[in-house]
Amino acid sequence: FFSVTMRWTSRIGRPVKHRKSLMRTQVTQLIEHERIKTTVTKAKELRKIAERVVTYAKKGGPESTGRGHHYRLAARVVRTPEAREKLFQELGPRYENRPGGYTRVLKAGNRRGDYAPMAYIEFIDRPGELRPVGSTELRNLVQETSKAMEAEAAAEKAQ
Repeated sequence: FFSVTMRWTSRIGRPVKHRKSLMRTQVTQLIEHERIKTTVTKAKELRKIAERVVTYAKKGGPESTGRGHHYRLAARVVRTPEAREKLFQELGPRYENRPGGYTRVLKAGNRRGDYAPMAYIEFIDRPGELRPVGSTELRNLVQETSKAMEAEAAAEKAQ
């Protein structure tokens, strides 16, 4: 899950082994809790790995709970059996028809001690998300309503 030949990731101020361990732990926590708070840089790096793991779950399917290539690839990253089970039983089927973009990073101000920029990273299309995905129907309804209100205002102004 990490590039060997080229460095496409941020170093985030840690040696390679520590960085890999940190990302594995954070992916596992994200799967278990579906939303975590971390620094913006870590959240952006975590997004890449989390989306790849969810793609493994989509390709493996819910029946891949003990064997299969994609299950083993996900097991290299996700630490606990409970998180792996949730990944393949819930998250894979949830995003089956979605072509990507399973996570969202929302900035959350700065940390008190060192003023580091913080962010929430969460899975989208789930109950209790911080900012629900806007549907096109809702967006179209809002646009139509605003156009109608502008037309009424223009008609009143003309009289």
